[in-house]
Amino acid sequence: VVGVDHELALGHPMTVRSNIALAGLSADDVRVELVLGDLGADDHLTAVTITPMTPVDDPDGQRFEVTLPLDRAGSLGYTVRVVPAHPLLAHPAEMGLVALAG
Repeated sequence: VVGVDHELALGHPMTVRSNIALAGLSADDVRVELVLGDLGADDHLTAVTITPMTPVDDPDGQRFEVTLPLDRAGSLGYTVRVVPAHPLLAHPAEMGLVALAG
């Protein structure tokens, strides 16, 4: 996470960047999303919001990023997920193919 001071502050913008190895797929073949939520005692995310990330030019590979204002306080967690993108899919999870940042 970049774009914030030493700690995240309510209302300040934050930028999340992720380098994704698409293994021959193009950025149009996938939807990369930031999943942000409250972090529970068991380290599970609750009250999540999902924000699409945008591909950006990067000579080292495929990079995606998103900048958004931090709209909540407290313990937060996030991950980046990649799902298929195609106009004929009824839902991104229809094929059961989801990759999470690890």
